[in-house]
Formats: sequence, C-alpha cells, structure tokens
Amino acid sequence: MRARGFFLAEIFAAALALLAASSPPALADKRVALIIGNSAYKEAARLPNPVNDAAAIAELFRTAGFNVISKHDVGINDLRRTLREFTDLTQNADIAVVYFAGHGIEIDGSNYLIPVDAVLERDSDIDDETVSLDRIIRVLEPVKRLRLIILDACRDNPFSRTMRRTIASRSMGRGLAKVEPTTSDTLIAFAAKAGSTASDGDGANSPFTTALLAHLAEPGLDLRIAFGRIRDDVLARTGSRQEPFVYGSLGGSVVALVPAKSDSNVAMSTTNEQANLEITFWNSIKGEKNPRLFEAYLHRYPNGAFADLAKITLDGLKTAALTPAPDRTEDKAAISDPGLLKEVRERLYELNFDPGPFEGPYTEEAREAIREFEQQSNLPPTGSATMGLLRKLRDIGGLKPWGAIVYGKDSEKWGMAWAESTRQAAVAHARASCGDAKNCPVEISFFGTECGVFAHSPSSWAITARDDIRKAKDAALADCGKRGKSCQVVATVCADGAERFIAGK
Repeated sequence: MRARGFFLAEIFAAALALLAASSPPALADKRVALIIGNSAYKEAARLPNPVNDAAAIAELFRTAGFNVISKHDVGINDLRRTLREFTDLTQNADIAVVYFAGHGIEIDGSNYLIPVDAVLERDSDIDDETVSLDRIIRVLEPVKRLRLIILDACRDNPFSRTMRRTIASRSMGRGLAKVEPTTSDTLIAFAAKAGSTASDGDGANSPFTTALLAHLAEPGLDLRIAFGRIRDDVLARTGSRQEPFVYGSLGGSVVALVPAKSDSNVAMSTTNEQANLEITFWNSIKGEKNPRLFEAYLHRYPNGAFADLAKITLDGLKTAALTPAPDRTEDKAAISDPGLLKEVRERLYELNFDPGPFEGPYTEEAREAIREFEQQSNLPPTGSATMGLLRKLRDIGGLKPWGAIVYGKDSEKWGMAWAESTRQAAVAHARASCGDAKNCPVEISFFGTECGVFAHSPSSWAITARDDIRKAKDAALADCGKRGKSCQVVATVCADGAERFIAGK
C-alpha cells in the first residue's frame, strides 16, 4: 500500500508540473475578467450549458493571465455584489472583460441580463430584478485600453407569455437589441446578431462558446480577426442558422488578448499546448469503463503524466471483461421494442461500428455490427439484439472525443469537426460546415487521439484516419494518388483537436 501511495503521488506531481508548464508568464498590464454562467433558473427554462460555458471561459482567461472573478447561478443580490467587487478591480485596469451566459432579454430597445431568481411578473419589475447591459458598460468605463463584453444570452424572452404589461406601448423583441457603445475601444459581442436567437447546442458548450475557446486567446491574433473566425465557426456549426455579431470599434493598431509569441517561446508554447491536450484528454476519460479509451491515451502518450495510472486502469478493465457475467434469464430475451432497438444501434455507432439506419427494420448491417462487437468483446458472434447485449453496451459506454471529416464528390464541398463528445455530434457539425448533409454524404469519423486527413486533386480524393498523423497523411496521399496526380493535403485534424490544418489558412 505504501508503494502504491508513493506511485500515485509521483503521478500527481507530474500532473502539477504539466499544469505549471502551461501557465502564462506574468504580464505587465493589468487584466481583469468577470465570468458569469446562469443555468438553474427558477421561473424560466433551465439552460444546460451556461455553467459549463462559464467554467471553460474562466479557465481560458486565467491561462491568458487575467485576474478572474467567476460565478455561476447567481441571484440578483449576488449579481449586484459581484458587480461592485468587479468595479473595484477595473480601476486602473488596462484590459477588462465581462462574459455572461444565460437568459437575456430586450425591452424597449434596452438589454437586460437575467439572474436565476428573477420572477418578472410585470414589465416594470425589470429594473428591480435584472441588471441592464448599460450598467455593465458603465462598470468598464475606467478601463484604459480595451473593454470587451461577451454575451451568450441571445435567446427568446422566457417571460414574454407571463409578464404583464404596465405600459401598453412597451415593446419586447426576440434576442437582444442592437447596441452602439459610446466609449471608445469598446467591443460588445453577441452570440447572435440583434433580433435573432442563439442555440444552446447539444454538446458540452454552446456553439458560440466553443468558437470563443478555439480562437479568442490565440497569441497575437487581433480581436477583429478572432471574432471574424468565431463568426465563421458558428455559422458552420449551426448550418448558417446563427450568426454572431460584434458592436463597437477599435483603433488602428493590433489589439490581441494574448501577446504574440516571441521566437524563443515557440518551442515552449508547443510543449505547453501538448501538455494541455494531454490533461484535457485524460480528464475526459479517467472515469470511463471502455478500455479502448485508455489504449488510445497510451498510444499517444506512452510516457505521459498519467501513463502508469492508465495502465493500471486498463489492466483492471481487461480483467473485469474476462470475468464471466452471472447468468441472467432476462439477458437472453430478444429485443422487439423499437426504442430499445434504436438504442442498440446508436450505442454500436458510438463504439465505431456501423449498424445502418437507427430507425426502421433490423437490417443485416445491424446484425453484422453486433457480431463485430461480440467478437471484439470475446463473446459468441450471434448477431442478435438481446437485453444482455444492450446491458453490455450500456456498461461499456461510448468513445470520445470524436472528430470527423465529410466530403461530397458532386458538390466538391467538405467539412470537419473535432473535440465532440459523441460521434453523432462530430458528423453533424462537420456536415453543417458543408451547409447541408446532402452536400457531404461521405463520412469518416475517428475517436480518442486518432487523426483524420483529407487529400484532394482535380481528379481524385481520399479521406483516411489512422492512429498517427503521419500515417494518416501518407495513407491519404497514397490512396488519392492511385486515382490521380497532383494530390495535396487539404485538411488534417485529430479527434482531440491536435494537428489542425486547413490549406490556405
């Protein structure tokens, strides 16, 4: 027991070393950020993602060297106290950011952020139970160089049907109203442009916040370009249904949240990025029961900070898989319920088998996918959908993270996605970047630390996925070259977001 305790302490120390390596250097200017995520509304629809969104954004700004105040599920009194506290921080600050995810509404052309305990029985309650965007803007007035407000709150008014009007002429619109900051060097970014609504998404984060995490803190990247890329990303992820918008203006010089890297820091930055990817991947799988996740980790990080712990977990899962399951009479029962048959096919799909359509008659494709799963699990290959099979699928769970590349030979369009929690989400988001699923019927998806590559020439194309980016590139170019000449790599991405490349960008 003492030896095992020392061993775990070593692993923990290594993890701390990785985290320390990824910390940013001290910056000369004063940077402050207020991050709020409201999900647990009492009198309005609960929102699944804002708390997750706020946590991820808070970590982004901490890593970027900001002094961060982070709150979630705040009521009106706590929100007002937090604003007072943040007002003190903004004194003599060079850069200040406010990020809010949750419900926001527009009344008579003014925007308001909604605390979780708001009731809003009457429109006149708006001043007592919410905080106006105008007040947030005033809080940032003392900031010297950059004032940035980010609102992932452009949703339909959840109180529009229940709120009584005290003034007949008072108007309430969809989403948030257009705003024009009067203070210079101020940007206000909406998840969706004025008068339209934003999606909460079906992943761990909203489409807008997912794009913010990908682009906002890129070293040396001017904010105007960053928000342009964020816009493009959200449009692709939502099939052009949601378009973010930025109000306000900046001067002529480059304004970046994170300074550009010097040449001497490039190698260290690459090391830090790899460390962050490893920690993120490990945190996403450490509680799972699928041995393939730990095999994927060990393939990418054979000497990683968590390699020994991954080996112990993997050995335990393999031993458990070899232990005969107790006989259960109900396990032999064939499944006839359409909902359960759909679940079987969906779970097979998330384990990287291809059972065919999720709905409708049970096809030979589904039976073959079951047989492949049974063979992989050292079970007799029956091809039968039984309650025992479904229980096994539920116990083992799915694979993650997922990436996907899709392509349409006729449309000549393609798309890709990465770091998605399910295979379905990865394929859906990749196809959304094509504009429509029909444009890109060809799909290749990959999980864990596998990587995908798309190669193309005027007369041929190939998409491959391998457990190594170099192998994937070589395979894609070789396959593409069999059918044509002048093949070039168009795009690469690993499921966890590493090795992202798009030709021409």
